[in-house]
Amino acid sequence: MQPDLTSEILELVRITSTVLPPDVEKKLRAAVEQEEPGSAAQGALSTIITNVEMARDNSTPICQDTGTPIFYVHYPEGWSTRKLKTQIQVAVIRATENAYLRPNSVDAISGKNTGDNTGVMAPYIHFDEWDDQAIRVRSPSSQLSKSSWSAGLRRLIYKYRLKSSRSIHPTATREALESISLTVTAPSSIPQSLTA
Repeated sequence: MQPDLTSEILELVRITSTVLPPDVEKKLRAAVEQEEPGSAAQGALSTIITNVEMARDNSTPICQDTGTPIFYVHYPEGWSTRKLKTQIQVAVIRATENAYLRPNSVDAISGKNTGDNTGVMAPYIHFDEWDDQAIRVRSPSSQLSKSSWSAGLRRLIYKYRLKSSRSIHPTATREALESISLTVTAPSSIPQSLTA
């Protein structure tokens, strides 16, 4: 039976919108130290760091423009893309309600904003069936669409390993945020909190 991944996808959206990669934050902190004390540059960088800390601590977006929700989904044979699409849409609606995302999706024809980041082709979801018996959902961070940090795309990866019986037993293993990835694999145990 295919599991409901709505909560995990919601967490993916929350972290990509509210947590800056540690390597980027480290470089910002180093840049503050390189500026002349009391200078406008040091003040601006300090304000950015304060915003990064507040966004992470309060689960609020780092940037006013949270971008267009985009998802890349690799799934095993036999999974319903219709169900996955619904789960992603529900997660995006909840993320907008919780203010992890700002309501940015506007219908290109009518100009109407749905207020929940859903609509025609919103969120954008790219599905790709693969031979692996796992599902992987990636979402590029909206903050990185405005910068050239790292290799370009920061993503969280949720990976569910299916047992040969095709039942799923998620065990959340949160890798250090240095790698900015969350991986969920079998064997079974009580899932750990996925909060940052």
